Amino acid sequence: PTPPCPTAPATAELPPSSVAAALGRHFDAGKLAALAPTLATLPADEVASRVGQAAYLLDGVAAVDGAPSTPPHEAEVLRASLVAQPQYFSQPFGVVYEDANLLIVDKPFDTQIDAKRNGRRWRDEITVVEWLEARRRRGCFEAAATAEADPSAARPCHTLDYATSGLLLMAKTDAALAQASVAFDASSPPPSPSTSGTAAADPARYRVAK
Repeated sequence: PTPPCPTAPATAELPPSSVAAALGRHFDAGKLAALAPTLATLPADEVASRVGQAAYLLDGVAAVDGAPSTPPHEAEVLRASLVAQPQYFSQPFGVVYEDANLLIVDKPFDTQIDAKRNGRRWRDEITVVEWLEARRRRGCFEAAATAEADPSAARPCHTLDYATSGLLLMAKTDAALAQASVAFDASSPPPSPSTSGTAAADPARYRVAK
């Protein structure tokens, strides 16, 4: 079984200077007070990432001449939504299964698997890969069966959209990645025959090898 983490991430204390500085630009004192009880119960790294995302959205994806590009009325709707749903500031990663070769991560919504393709969009953004590396440093991982396995370099066996939450299978070894890829490919339905009359692919192609 996966060992428990020896230490849990520190919870946020509002207002830590970084959180207060980021939120203070977008929320008045009343809204900050409404958010405080929830933020104080959340891990500091989750809060930092989500606060950065909120500022990113409120400022607009692309500022124009240094000014926010999000229209004021849209920013106000977003602010009201965040105050009404403060759980947005939670980014609860989890591992639901792990062995020496594979692990299954419960990916939160609005979270990139890694930043290689799109880059980091705000300073404190946390990706799945970065979260796993931080978890490994705390000693929370299943020992690998082979020297090749590297928990900090676990690679996704499939994709989940940035906005989508759900289970993400990741492989610690090349062999596990290859085997998972075959299994995912085998579970895909065969292509439909084309209108030109070409025969469908051999169904045996999609059976999982025993």
